[in-house]
Amino acid sequence: MIGQTIIQHRRCSSYLHHVLARCKNAHIIVPESLSLQARGMAGHNKWSKIKRKKGAKDVVRAKELGKASKRIEMASRACGGDMTNINLMSAISLAKSAQLPKDRIMDAINRGSAPNKGRDQEMENMRYDGMIQSPGGKIAVIVTALTDNKNRTAAAVRAIMKKTGGDLLATGSNDWLFENIGVVIQTKEGWTDETEELFLESALDGEAFDVDTECDEENAIAKCAPTNLHTLLKSLESSGFSDMEFSTKWSVIEDDNCITLDDESSQFFGGVLEMFEENDDVTEVFHNAL
Repeated sequence: MIGQTIIQHRRCSSYLHHVLARCKNAHIIVPESLSLQARGMAGHNKWSKIKRKKGAKDVVRAKELGKASKRIEMASRACGGDMTNINLMSAISLAKSAQLPKDRIMDAINRGSAPNKGRDQEMENMRYDGMIQSPGGKIAVIVTALTDNKNRTAAAVRAIMKKTGGDLLATGSNDWLFENIGVVIQTKEGWTDETEELFLESALDGEAFDVDTECDEENAIAKCAPTNLHTLLKSLESSGFSDMEFSTKWSVIEDDNCITLDDESSQFFGGVLEMFEENDDVTEVFHNAL
């Protein structure tokens, strides 16, 4: 029965950790791939914590807020300021998570939706694939950017890759490693066991394929197909959840394709992420490092 449960819920992280613990207590042997999956999902959070620590710096903080504002402006421009548009809603949720002041959020929405204003230099979403050579092995990355000058941004990304011994690849080269998914993050402040169960059930009802309520002490995460992001949000909202951060992201398809870094490689790659973070155009860096 436990074995069947694991197979049915193998992409539901919180449930997976719970069942693996039951198996260990019952001396039941489970496939190594499932244990790797549980460890892999926990490892991804290490880099998000590192990024939060770096974000405390004043300069990086200012850049983060500027990027959040720019993302809102572009999303608003694309939809004419339609507040029900999923891309604009996502940009606003990310800005709130970054603690962009409400007046700056509204200013960005208005700038984007105002006809014939600020359109001399149109912004574009860009993607760059690459390989970073760390002391412990190659790390695959997908870098996303929002820019008004493709040549400038491509040159900057290429320079960072070259400086760190990496290579800038043709766009799409890392598709075999990554898949595009929808992600919803909900704070767990004041949660009870019943709240956790409600989040799990509501997320699964909303077409989530992976729910993790134990990724860290502060947040719970639900993942879905990008086309189901709006459905997932509505399901969670109908159960009383609010103030969620949500967006589409590139996620490693198979945990076997992740690379576990030692201390030296982790320090090296942390420096690489900081260089990307300091670039005004770069919005996200997705990778397969644990």
